[in-house]
Amino acid sequence: MSMEEQISTKNKKLIQLLIVFTGVSSIITQLVSIRECYAQFHGNVYVIAMIFFVWLIAGSIGTLLASQCPQKVLTFKSLGFLSIALAIFPGMQLLIIRFLMQIIFIEGAEIGFYNTFSFVACTLSIYPLLIGLALPFTYFVFRSSCEALKTEKVYIYDNIGDALGGLIFSFFLVQTCSPIMGTSLMNLPLLITGIYLLIQNIHSKYINCSLTLISLSLFIIPFLLEHISLNLNHKKMVHYEESCYSRIQVFQDGTRYILTKDGIPQSNERNISFEESMVHFGLSQVKTIHRVLTISANKGILLEIQKYQPEWIENIEIDPVKGKVEHQFGFLPHFENLLSIYTDGRKYLQETSNDYDAVILNLPEPDTFQVNRFYTQTFFKTVQSKMNSDGVVVFSIDGFDSYLSETRNKQISSLYQTALSVFPHVKLYPGERIYFVCGNMPLQMDIPELLSQKKIQTRYVQYYYYGDISQQRIEYLQAHLIPSVSINYDNIPILVRLTVENWLSAFHSDFQFFIMGILALFCLCSFMTTTTEFVLFSSGMTLMGFEILLIFLFQMRMGDVYYQVCWIVTCFLLGLIPGAYFSSFWIRTRNISRMLLFKLDLFIMVMIISFLLGLVWLPYSVSFMLFLGFGLILSMLCGFQFPLVLHMHETSTKAITRFFAADILGAAFGIVLVSILGIPYFGLAWTAFGLGIVKLLSCIRFLQPIKF
Repeated sequence: MSMEEQISTKNKKLIQLLIVFTGVSSIITQLVSIRECYAQFHGNVYVIAMIFFVWLIAGSIGTLLASQCPQKVLTFKSLGFLSIALAIFPGMQLLIIRFLMQIIFIEGAEIGFYNTFSFVACTLSIYPLLIGLALPFTYFVFRSSCEALKTEKVYIYDNIGDALGGLIFSFFLVQTCSPIMGTSLMNLPLLITGIYLLIQNIHSKYINCSLTLISLSLFIIPFLLEHISLNLNHKKMVHYEESCYSRIQVFQDGTRYILTKDGIPQSNERNISFEESMVHFGLSQVKTIHRVLTISANKGILLEIQKYQPEWIENIEIDPVKGKVEHQFGFLPHFENLLSIYTDGRKYLQETSNDYDAVILNLPEPDTFQVNRFYTQTFFKTVQSKMNSDGVVVFSIDGFDSYLSETRNKQISSLYQTALSVFPHVKLYPGERIYFVCGNMPLQMDIPELLSQKKIQTRYVQYYYYGDISQQRIEYLQAHLIPSVSINYDNIPILVRLTVENWLSAFHSDFQFFIMGILALFCLCSFMTTTTEFVLFSSGMTLMGFEILLIFLFQMRMGDVYYQVCWIVTCFLLGLIPGAYFSSFWIRTRNISRMLLFKLDLFIMVMIISFLLGLVWLPYSVSFMLFLGFGLILSMLCGFQFPLVLHMHETSTKAITRFFAADILGAAFGIVLVSILGIPYFGLAWTAFGLGIVKLLSCIRFLQPIKF
């Protein structure tokens, strides 16, 4: 083998490793950054979609910028600097988010939508822009020395890195490493590769040593500052742990402990009015209490339940790490009749054979698809099937002072009508919070009298009930309830939209302006693409949109089993690899026709139709393998298309970057339109139908040149 051939082979192996390392870095940094923002902003479904959208838009801009790089910049030295920057920036990005949050925003204050959007756009744009630039930049640098490396191979290696990054994060990093430690460990190969490229192309030992020391120093600094960045409020942090579900921190303030889950504080001090209301408004209605089920109950709620001397209390908590910490620091009591069960609450209720006298839901308001599952008609039917004849279910949402806004009124009315569609008797107790008590037997409003009959002493209800739950407030609320408002179904989670709209109205944020802007940008991108670009654009949108749909459908029907949801995401990443590989093999062995892309679009539409039919005909509980199989086949079809398009335009640098950008842009619109517009406003079926319409437009654009 000649020297040139040896160099070419060496460079080819280097590019393969570099692309895989970049893919691993991209996915892990994306997931960690989104998790960080979720913890900082207590994110609802709109905030999550916004973070994904900003990330992908910045990535597509970076991809387009690669085609504008002059030839003299496309060197191994530049690639080395870019790789080092990609390795260093993830840890720095997390520090920037944490420090700027403390500088810009008041601690503990809720942040509005547009302030959140501006912060996310400023702090999360640089790294994804560099990642978007990196893949085509790497290909252009190596193209001159590795002619055998086809563009579709770059796509395959990138997907291998993405899938590997998703697997490592979901099944290893999230359980064993802190965010900065995890991202740094996974970016270490990229750092080493970048330093190697510089050493090979800079022939000054002094400069090489200096650049290596500077790079390593910047790489290590986030490690040293991680603990400080988590404790910026100057309280004494006595415990910190990252679980699969959330970030758990415990702070000590004198003799008081404060537990925060994703930034939401929970004190070990009692909130007497809330805890007594949650328990006694419902349990006082029941003749005898034998077994009570609580979901995410706190210490005060469990102490109040003990006054009824039940035989068993089952407390469901999805996060075992949070449960362990709560017991360790006294946030939960130790009772002989208390069973702590760590699983998804909805899944447990579907599977348990126990019957309950009371079910208490201590959950946040339904501003995400995950929480909304506990406020739907189907869930209430499940609860009713597990209740005794005189049992009750109790939950609460934020109340109102003297005026009920239109959005809040719709939210309360929808929740009331949803509960009333299942339970014959539903009572609302409008105090500082609005407490819902639902049952099969008639319910009473005079709670102090019921407690007096049971000889149960309270510190709040028996003294302040008549002043807070006044007849005037009850009549005002009942008079404003809207009977015609939509019921909250599993497939049409209207409460997610209403809850987020109520949050937006608190900050006087006109969200319609944001939606119109997104739709205008979507139309602009659609019209500016060529036919083949629109194929990738629509496929990226379809793939990402159905990933969101499938995750939500799985959570709704099967319960939020974290590892199974991770497998669904992983299947969508893994399916791209065999799809792209078989496409590459097809290119080498057969003649490629432009109509093959059209046929693949038709196959994708068949998958969409099968999804719609499955929503109607398949039973409520289906095999987990069906979810995995659907995601795998759909991603294989989309992965098959990309190398075909690249093969048709192999020599065009501008076309290659536009194709990569079209795929990323489609994914961005798929996430934001499905999450904030499709599912909350139209439900699963119509959202899937809308994605089918986008794919139909792709087919029409293929046929138009043939017809006309």
